[in-house]
Formats: sequence, C-alpha cells, structure tokens
Amino acid sequence: MAQLPKERLRVGFVGTGFIAQFHLKSLVGVRNIDVVGVYSRSNEKREHFVRLAEEIGLGGCKNHDSLESLLGDPTLDAVWILSPNYTRLDVMRTLHAEIKAGRSRVFAVACEKPLARTVAEAREMLRLAEDAGLNHAISKTRCLRRRSSAARRSSGGVPHRPPAAPISPVLPKSIPARTRHGSGKATSRAAACCRT
Repeated sequence: MAQLPKERLRVGFVGTGFIAQFHLKSLVGVRNIDVVGVYSRSNEKREHFVRLAEEIGLGGCKNHDSLESLLGDPTLDAVWILSPNYTRLDVMRTLHAEIKAGRSRVFAVACEKPLARTVAEAREMLRLAEDAGLNHAISKTRCLRRRSSAARRSSGGVPHRPPAAPISPVLPKSIPARTRHGSGKATSRAAACCRT
C-alpha cells in the first residue's frame, strides 16, 4: 500500500473517448496531479491522448498497449475508468487481479458514471475495489449545472480552479434502483449506495 499523504497524485486513464478527454482537460485546474499513462484498445487514440496531455502540461503520459502494462507501471497511484460501460467490470476485475498478485501498486480508482450496467455488476465492482483495499469513488461531472455554467460565463469561459474535485463516493439512498437497460442513471446511483 502506498505511503499517504502524497505530494503529487499520479493518475492513469483507461479510455480515450470524449469523456476521457473532457476529464483530462478538467485536470488543468487541479493542483499536484500528473497523468502518467493511458490505455485503450486503439493505439491511434492513445497517441492522440498522450499528445493532448503533453500539450496541456499534465506530465509525461505514457502510451500503454495493454491494461496490465498500465496497471503495472510503478509510477501509477490511481486509475480513472472512463472506458465504455460494458468494459468497466472487466477493467475492475483486471485491476483487482493485478493488485492481489502484487503486480500493481495502485491504491485508488475512480469510475465515470454509470458505475455498471446493473446493480449486480455495481455490487461486484464495489466488492472488488474493497477486497483489493482500494480507495474508490464514482465520478460525477457537473459541467451542465446552472452554478457551473454561471461561473464559466463570469470568468469569460476561462477554466478556473475548482474548490474540490467532482468526485462523490456517497449518494442519496432515496434514489430507486432500476435493473432494466436504459440511461443507467438510477441504476448507477442506487448501486453506489448499496453495501454488500
């Protein structure tokens, strides 16, 4: 387990799509963070992501050709899962296996919402994270909220340093669970509140 607190947090991204690039750009306003690696299935998208991370000054991001390579990077502290919904449980299973086998020193994981496609998958992700001893959270973007929009307008669209990272591990328990396929919002929120 990592020695905490750390002076800098070194993050790796799983996924390179729109939401991954959105989160990458939002890190410009976060102090003491470096993006040290990225993995996705497409080498072309990984190369683009690495260039983007370098352009905006977020450290030396390395292109990893496998998830195991990213997770085994000794400079990596935390993983941000931003891959498509159907891949997230497999990513968590791999992260769990690598930590339990002693091949990864990752101590934290954040996952974009929805956490999983069903409540059962979300419970398994939570179980895997806790069994591996990981600090864990669900990422909730707030860029479309009225307050965030007003702040963006008042600053002339210039990124500003947020008071805290938009990660919330605790959500209201009053949100009903839904197991049918759809947007996944209710399922992910309810699943985040479930304890095994």
